[in-house]
Amino acid sequence: MKLSPLFCDGMVLLRGQEQNLLGQTTPYRDVTLNFLSHTYHTFSDSKGNFTITLPKMPAGGPYEITLIGDETITIQDIYFGDVYLLSGQSNMELPIRRTLNYNAEEISHANEKQIRYFTVPKHYQFDAPSNNLEEGSWKSVTPESILPMSAVGYYFAKEIYDRYHVPVGLIEAAVGGAPIEAFISEETLHQFGRYDSIIKQNKQEAYVDGVIEEENYRMQRWFQTLDNLDLGLKQPEWYQPDYIEEGFSPQLIPALFRDNILGTIRGSFWFRKTFTMPEDYQDEDSILYFGSIIDSDQVYLNGTLIGRTEYKYPPRCYPIPTGLLKKGRNTIAIRVISSTNPGGFVPDKPYGIKYGLNFFDLSGTWQYRIGATCETLPHQTFFTNMPTSLYQGMIFPLKNYEIKGVLFYQGESNDSHPEWYEELFKAMIKDWRVLFHNQTLPFFYVQLSNFGNHMRYHSGTNWAYLREAQRHILNVPNTAMAVTLDVGEYNDLHPQNKEAVGKRLALAVRALVYGEDIIYQGPLIFDYNFVFQENKSYLDLFFSFAENGLHIIGDQIQTLELSMDGSTWEKASATTLNNKLRIPIASNLPHFVRYAFENNPEGANLYNVEGLPASSFLIPLQASS
Repeated sequence: MKLSPLFCDGMVLLRGQEQNLLGQTTPYRDVTLNFLSHTYHTFSDSKGNFTITLPKMPAGGPYEITLIGDETITIQDIYFGDVYLLSGQSNMELPIRRTLNYNAEEISHANEKQIRYFTVPKHYQFDAPSNNLEEGSWKSVTPESILPMSAVGYYFAKEIYDRYHVPVGLIEAAVGGAPIEAFISEETLHQFGRYDSIIKQNKQEAYVDGVIEEENYRMQRWFQTLDNLDLGLKQPEWYQPDYIEEGFSPQLIPALFRDNILGTIRGSFWFRKTFTMPEDYQDEDSILYFGSIIDSDQVYLNGTLIGRTEYKYPPRCYPIPTGLLKKGRNTIAIRVISSTNPGGFVPDKPYGIKYGLNFFDLSGTWQYRIGATCETLPHQTFFTNMPTSLYQGMIFPLKNYEIKGVLFYQGESNDSHPEWYEELFKAMIKDWRVLFHNQTLPFFYVQLSNFGNHMRYHSGTNWAYLREAQRHILNVPNTAMAVTLDVGEYNDLHPQNKEAVGKRLALAVRALVYGEDIIYQGPLIFDYNFVFQENKSYLDLFFSFAENGLHIIGDQIQTLELSMDGSTWEKASATTLNNKLRIPIASNLPHFVRYAFENNPEGANLYNVEGLPASSFLIPLQASS
């Protein structure tokens, strides 16, 4: 006898809602369920499938269920509470362990028995939707179990639990890099036409297996070739502390290789630095923080490998083994591998050793030498990111588990075609509401954060257009959007402050699900009007979620612009009056207005008095006749 992995010890079931428990056993088998001194009977069908319905229950627990059929299955430590599905790409998936720089002290004491999470295994499916999950388990929050948990999910759940004291269950089904079309059903995607050929191709198992085999072989051969050629791995190895640095040249760290000749090279680069630890170092616990490195790295301290990371995004945070770091002279050697992208060390991040309350800075001049050069390694094919792959492999198997709402954080991987995003997102919401048999299933989603360094490189507006598409999704009933223009990091696709994101999602849930009368979103433009007074012209912009007033941080609004043609923009000033921005017009009436409309709109400073940032926007204007 078998149940879905979702139905296991420690599960959280939705309170106030009947819950079907589905399983498999031998055909036409009598199955009995014992729960709270009540007995429920059913029979399996000709294929051995059975369903037993649990009654509506208030919040609480722990409870125990016993199923008796071909064998006896006992499920223990069950709670009834509120269950939310978390989905999207890497910023939803990002685990607590990747955000410890932000709030490590709180995490070290986390012990929330009634906050529980279930991580759906990453699985793509092309031929037909999966009816069940292969594995998985429920975990309650402890200092140990919290580390792989979604950071957004944790901060959201803690906010809800602390307020309502109701058990919270989170089902995480997120995959880094996944575009929104991966979460949409095949039937729905066929309506758009542009995905038909790739869906058809991926249904050929031989094709998928062939691509995976070929790319794995190519990657293995590339790294083997690199290791064989790398002079730094030949004796005497360049990571040895007493190695004499012949042929090395000075190089500043941090720096991106695309800013110099190294950006054209793919292969391995070795960086060395000899330094002297201060006298106040007492052989205490210490951690090497070394920013982010593109594409991958291996770090040696005094000849010992202390850490390695295989891809570019994670912050490098390597605990130093006790006794390895010494007072006086030490040597660090870093092997950087640039396989696909121009390599480098991401600026404006910490590069040094933390010991106690002190930080020993290691940025500055290092010595470097190229270890080996290779051809560029082509990008890998990720089938989890293909159209309908995750809907069929990870979302569809959840269809019989009752949920209270969806939290969705995604969009970065659709920035090449933001003009498609609105229709795709609306199609996904419709799909999921059908799947979960709830046409009003609440959707709470995160608008893209600020990202990109426009001080050095024009950051563009593709993220801004995608944010505009996300703003339009609010036309769908029972949706809410958490604006995060103020919590991003220009140099990190995965900003650390997931607490603000989780809390802003919780605000929306408090209003739409729990019925609190609160302002739960940042200001949203909903109307405009041209005003003519005393031979002067003004443009008034009206905002919802600003009933108590708008607030400009600083002396004057930033990133507000006007245009006659939609391509040439001029900065605009404005004053606030209740829920209105008033913009003085110097000459001709503008045809367009926009706010915070860049990938990284640094300085965006329009909020409501509740402290929530306004959404970016771009709207055409038409003077009334």
